[in-house]
Amino acid sequence: MHDLRLIGSLAALWRLAPEQRLRFTFAAVLGTVSAFCALAPAAIVYFIGLNVLEPGAQGLMIRPWVLWAVVAVEVRFALLFASRILARVGAVSASYSLRVRLASALGSVPLGFFNVHQSGELKHTVIEDVDGVQAFFAEDFIEVVSAVVIPIAIVVGFFVVDWRLALASIVSYPLLAWVQRRLVLGAQQQRIEFERARDRVNAATAEFTRGIVLQKSFGQSHESVRVLETAIERYRSAYRAQVDATALPASLMRTLTSSNLFVVIPLGLYLNGMGAVGLATLVFFGLFNLRLSGALLRLAKLTSTVVAAGVNARRIEEILAEPALPDAGTREEIADASIRFQDVTFHYSSDASGRAALRDIALSVPAGGVTAVVGLSGAGKTTLARLAARFWDVDRGAVQIGGSDVREYRLERLMDRIAFVFQEAYLLDDTVVQNIRLGRRDLSDEQVIAAAKAARAHDFIVAMPEGYRTVVGRNGLRLSQGERQRIQVARALLKNAPILILDEATASTDPENEAMIQDALATLARDKTVLVIAHRLSTVVEADKIVVLDAGKVVAEGTHPELLATSEHYRRLWHDYNKSFEWTLSSPERAAR
Repeated sequence: MHDLRLIGSLAALWRLAPEQRLRFTFAAVLGTVSAFCALAPAAIVYFIGLNVLEPGAQGLMIRPWVLWAVVAVEVRFALLFASRILARVGAVSASYSLRVRLASALGSVPLGFFNVHQSGELKHTVIEDVDGVQAFFAEDFIEVVSAVVIPIAIVVGFFVVDWRLALASIVSYPLLAWVQRRLVLGAQQQRIEFERARDRVNAATAEFTRGIVLQKSFGQSHESVRVLETAIERYRSAYRAQVDATALPASLMRTLTSSNLFVVIPLGLYLNGMGAVGLATLVFFGLFNLRLSGALLRLAKLTSTVVAAGVNARRIEEILAEPALPDAGTREEIADASIRFQDVTFHYSSDASGRAALRDIALSVPAGGVTAVVGLSGAGKTTLARLAARFWDVDRGAVQIGGSDVREYRLERLMDRIAFVFQEAYLLDDTVVQNIRLGRRDLSDEQVIAAAKAARAHDFIVAMPEGYRTVVGRNGLRLSQGERQRIQVARALLKNAPILILDEATASTDPENEAMIQDALATLARDKTVLVIAHRLSTVVEADKIVVLDAGKVVAEGTHPELLATSEHYRRLWHDYNKSFEWTLSSPERAAR
């Protein structure tokens, strides 16, 4: 469980800026000296009082000391300016370094990590959380240093001048420390809950806006509104809980920090009447108790800022702590493009049930052939394909390519030997030519066009306003699903890898686009090892081998005719698939005949 103390938040923030610690330390030193300079005028007033107001005082020239007070003020602002400049430079450098480290961490985690972490969540960490850490170091770090240094310096000065009035000045602070601890505990826990509620509102709002047409068409808009209203109500409750958890402690803290004078002034007057302390001492404790209260109130206000930045820091640390996919392999070349699963068992770490996604899979995918994997949704088809590409490492057994364990290859080299065509084609918010060139950035425009023609994409590309220079929008929003798939096929053609994995590549396309994509895939698959994940069984009846999965286990394998003859499970899949084509939309009168 995370340390919920203020020190824990500061420690988490400090851990995230190792390269900038020297700069931040120097900024803190300048800030500390600046804080001492801020106390100098009041200390000079005390010194003057000792030499003017106390019995037997000889007097002194006041003007030079006034000039020293002015110099202290000027030096204070100069040092404060320098410390803040240093802190800002360090904050910007630290945020840059953090984003580079996050990018490196996200680039080295297993690819399956992105199947269980939403893009919005990762974006929030890389952008908003890093911004929160940067803002702390740029805006609040020096303020925190001053708010800590000034109370310590004042309390030490109190005990040097008079221990009795010093104790009176801090008599309420044990209770104040307890209130501060309660404030930090409540603020941090409620901040976490508040941010979770905020994320749920963001997700519900996005879902509401994306699905409003569908909801209205089915007369279910009230349901989508109810979901959004529920999220907003939870957000309101979380905000209210955050206010309730901090309002009373914050108010009590303000009262306690200002209450010390109610004890110090009567005691000081009593001691002065007894001749135990002079007027200069009373002035000293009056001035510095006011400064002490102000510093503690400022520290209290900074508490919520530090807590929020600490939450940001811990979310960043969680991603940085994600274990990287081991890349200790040394093999560069594969002997052949065959794939073999040897008694493979795999669990998703995010599945709390502990159920195995794949169990004891023993399967060979011959080089140069087409192997199809079929089964009901949730049978493990996509998991099997992604294990072949080492999206994760298996829990037990081994996945081999070219007769060697995939963990023996350099990860980058392994990725070079595998091309993917997924059901959902992801496109960058860039031009068509740059999206296709992801397959091979070193190739010319002419080679890109040749790949587009082979993928049956050239015609629709040249029909666009700027042809291959047309920006497709975020995730290809200006293109249809079939057009995005053909761009993805062109990308895979350019890569020209010996192993091709097709994961439901035509599942979301209309018949016209499916025909063109199938033609393009036939060109792409020539002389390659092809592993096909398919729902539409008609697309894989000519495969060299069909593997039937059920509940994470291989229940049958063979050609289409062999499986129809020997596998009850496959016959049932084939029957259900063909029966789906018999469905028609008819009037109730005709359906009753």
